Amino acid sequence: MAIDFYYTSGGPFAWRCLLVLEAKALVYTPHLVDLSKHENRTPEFLALNARGTLPVLREGPIVVRESQAIMFYLDRGHPATPLYGETPAEAARVMQEISEQASYLERPLCAIAGPLLFAQNEGDLTNVAHAASSLRDELQARNRRLCQECWLAGEKLSAADLNLYPFLASFERALLQPAAAQLDLERTPITDRFPGIGRWMRAVRALPGYERTKPMHWN
Repeated sequence: MAIDFYYTSGGPFAWRCLLVLEAKALVYTPHLVDLSKHENRTPEFLALNARGTLPVLREGPIVVRESQAIMFYLDRGHPATPLYGETPAEAARVMQEISEQASYLERPLCAIAGPLLFAQNEGDLTNVAHAASSLRDELQARNRRLCQECWLAGEKLSAADLNLYPFLASFERALLQPAAAQLDLERTPITDRFPGIGRWMRAVRALPGYERTKPMHWN
């Protein structure tokens, strides 16, 4: 069945789904939804997702919203190149890492990328410096792991890697924005501060199909 993927360009939630689609070498039709034109509020889109949120995936009669659900659906529906492990122990390690990302990384990463990249709550940038400080320990822990292992949940690419990468890529880009210069942030490139994370990010960028997933306005 044909796969249709509805998304906005630049957001990490859609990006992680695109990385899964490409990692599994699936054929899909991307549909870029323009929020400025309220295309997510049209009757046609609301028939797919009454919440009007993105991303949304449709495969035949199946419609899935929310990025985590989309990733899991694709892995169960297209089991070649499994991304959630092949044994209970592997699956637990992948889900443990994803859960920790959601609990300790996503919120501060979004608190930085939102104001600096997407002009969200840009009037209050004080939270950006606080969020950056709270990230340090989490990034150091993952850097130590990635200096020893190829991927976040073991020796194979997994959903844990594709789940986090867009957030760190957005964080890296946010630190280069002019507004970041006025804040007390460590603006040294991730590759210099965290060589293990830097190597891992280059490995993700080298994956087949990665270039098709990048936000349209990124170099």
